[in-house]
Amino acid sequence: MVYKILKYFIAFFLFVLVSFFLSLKWYFWEPSNIKKGSLVYILKVPGIAKSFPVWGAADSPEYDVRTADGLKPSAVIIQYSSTLTFDVLKQRVLDEGFSCNNYGKEKSVLCEKVPEVGRSQQIEIERNGSYFHVWILMTGY
Repeated sequence: MVYKILKYFIAFFLFVLVSFFLSLKWYFWEPSNIKKGSLVYILKVPGIAKSFPVWGAADSPEYDVRTADGLKPSAVIIQYSSTLTFDVLKQRVLDEGFSCNNYGKEKSVLCEKVPEVGRSQQIEIERNGSYFHVWILMTGY
C-alpha cells in the first residue's frame, strides 16, 4: 500500500515538474519566420498583429514574436515585400493614422503611431529591387 502511494506521488511530482518546464518553455519561446495560417501563427501571434493590414504583399508575410524581458516590452515584427508603388504604399500607411518621415535613401520612409501609452507601431518602407520591403514593428502587445 505504501509503495502504491509513493508510486502515485512520484508520478504526480514528475507530471507537475514536466508541466512547469513545458509552460516556461512555451512562454519564453520566441518563434521567427512564422507563416500566416500555421499552428504557431494561430497560437503565438497576438490578434492585433493578425488583424494589421498588409498592403499589396508579393509574398506571404512573416511574423516574429519577441517576449517581454524585464523592462523591454513584448514585440511582434511583420515583414513582407509589397508590389504597390511607393506613393500608394505611403498613402495607405498615412490613411491608417501614422506620421511619416523620409530618410537617407530615395524612396525610404519611417512611420510611427502610438495608439495607447506603452504601445507603439512603427513601419519602415524601403526599396528592394522592383519591390518595396515593409517592416512593421509592434511593441507592447
